[in-house]
Amino acid sequence: MSIVTKSRFFATAFPIILANIAVPIIGLVDTAVIGQLDSAILLAAVGMGAAFLTGLYHLFNFLTTGISAFTSQARGKSDGDEVLIIGLRGMLLGLFIGLSIFIIHKPIFYGIFLISPADSAVNEAAMNYISIRVFAAPFALANFALMGWLLAMERNPLVVIIQVIVTASNIILDLLFVLNLDLEISGVAAASAISETIGFIVGLIFCRKIIKKEFVLDTKVLFHFSSWARILRVNSDIFIRTLLLECVAISYIVIGSMLGTLSQAANQILYQFLSLSSYALDGFAFSSQVFIGISVGKRDVRGLRRASEMGLKYGLCGGLIITTLFLVFGDELINLMTVSASVREEANRFLFLVAITPLTGVASWIFDGIFLGALETKKLRRAMLESVIFYFVIICLTVPIIGNYGLWISVSGLFICRALTLMVRYKSLENSLIE
Repeated sequence: MSIVTKSRFFATAFPIILANIAVPIIGLVDTAVIGQLDSAILLAAVGMGAAFLTGLYHLFNFLTTGISAFTSQARGKSDGDEVLIIGLRGMLLGLFIGLSIFIIHKPIFYGIFLISPADSAVNEAAMNYISIRVFAAPFALANFALMGWLLAMERNPLVVIIQVIVTASNIILDLLFVLNLDLEISGVAAASAISETIGFIVGLIFCRKIIKKEFVLDTKVLFHFSSWARILRVNSDIFIRTLLLECVAISYIVIGSMLGTLSQAANQILYQFLSLSSYALDGFAFSSQVFIGISVGKRDVRGLRRASEMGLKYGLCGGLIITTLFLVFGDELINLMTVSASVREEANRFLFLVAITPLTGVASWIFDGIFLGALETKKLRRAMLESVIFYFVIICLTVPIIGNYGLWISVSGLFICRALTLMVRYKSLENSLIE
């Protein structure tokens, strides 16, 4: 009998969905709070600063996906010692990378802002946001690994609790710092940094309890060179794939700023729709990833196939529901996030193209989880390269003619191409377990 049952799949997916939704809610709250100040410059600056910093963090999302995949396969092999060591290695790596970002963030972002076509006032405010929020970088990235480990351990309710605490902290601190203390962008950034730090501390407490209860740590194997080399080798492919995706994100920001501050501010609001849907539907991708990792560890072809089918079927259903909600309630959500009439009007012009992205994007996100769970990262990297090339071709053909419409059409084009390029490579996953 396959280890992948419907009840077990949903027991894993739903908590991840709830936890994931909390992540973009931070961006939604930041946007909504700043939006009450009726300043397109401040709204655009928060969007740019958050996008650049989040984009940099996202380059290292292998700390979540890679650690989760390694842990799942170790569980499939019933290697309890390796399960623990992988989690600890991931957190140590996250702390090191986050500390490095904190030390060198100024030259990195000053370089980005030098080539940014955005208004100088927007650039200055965005840099202020980044310089404050980056204090929490070590904890934010270590938390990536911590979350990946907990997800692979199927301790999903703990992930939900952590994210709820982070979101609640961010909301409370945003309201306090911005609306009560008039700290504007500095307040939004400080609220996010403090919330991210709180999230890591709570997660560490949860992990400590699990480790004390279930594992005995052998510190001698923690720093084995061969194991670290394997993690870094596999994760380098994930890093390159993510770097390509971040090139897309940066192009989105840069092109949006070239179209004017009004379009940039509207896109910041619309991006929250895309972020919310991708994080929510990623719950099905993560669930597939966990069970595919376990199936690969057990060399269970049936389990791999069943996890893939469930992820795609339920992910498409979820995408349809979210698209419908965006089409029905999208204008009300836009109104909640800004009091600026001009920004509201601009955002509503492109609402339909943004509302369909859950449908155009969900298959690509599910296939991403499938290949990550199998640790077939080279195929993932190659498919992403092909898709990014396709995206930039569409950008060049459409944006000069139809402006922001072309930008959002290109985003959906990227998603569809990612799904197709991974779909044609799927059969090789099954064949690798049969051989």
